[in-house]
Amino acid sequence: MKFLLSFFAILFAVGAFSQQAPFQFNASFERSSDTTGFIVIKAAMKDSLRLFSTKKRVQDDPFVTTISLDSSGNNLLLVSDTTTELGTLQMAPDANGSNYHVFADSVVFKLPVHLPKNFAGNISGSITWL
Repeated sequence: MKFLLSFFAILFAVGAFSQQAPFQFNASFERSSDTTGFIVIKAAMKDSLRLFSTKKRVQDDPFVTTISLDSSGNNLLLVSDTTTELGTLQMAPDANGSNYHVFADSVVFKLPVHLPKNFAGNISGSITWL
């Protein structure tokens, strides 16, 4: 069986994937079983830019990176699943004396997905960051 799956991070600023872009994203898929896998998004930041964590510090935390699948991929996610972050998490102080959770040079996000056994198709979505 030929399995085709791609994840496109869309709706970025024009030229986000060019060499001059401050952030570079690369998405791929890793299958872990017949019915599960991970969308793997590698992010690299240039200069002194930072990328916020996908994990909220408090419930109404506005400073997080979000990964959203479009309507065709929403049924592949379970509420209990969480995105795994692989990278060096740093604390950046804000004006109120709190800390933001950021990644300084690179991070890998692994988003678990649950697929029908014979799934073949495309999944698209977006990444939103501040």
